[in-house]
Amino acid sequence: MRLSNLPLIACSLSADGQRARLAEWRELLATATSRAEIDGGARYVFAPAGETVEKRLRRLAQAEQECCSFFDFVLERTPQRVVLSVTAPVEAQEAIRFLFC
Repeated sequence: MRLSNLPLIACSLSADGQRARLAEWRELLATATSRAEIDGGARYVFAPAGETVEKRLRRLAQAEQECCSFFDFVLERTPQRVVLSVTAPVEAQEAIRFLFC
């Protein structure tokens, strides 16, 4: 087995950075109109509210990818809603549950 092929399941933020990021996620996710667990993660639905919600979701997802590259984010927008799906490998399911479920 080659270790370089294994996903890195670690966050590169400091403890203070992790607390601040968690607070940002919790504040934004609390505005979702619905939430559902999906295979390997969670899906949140938001009212479009102009560009604000989508921009915040994109910014946070991009920032999260920089420190926790094992998360996979998919953002979809329709005229009626913005949908954020986040998944992770089996090894990171505890992190998914902590942050997003």
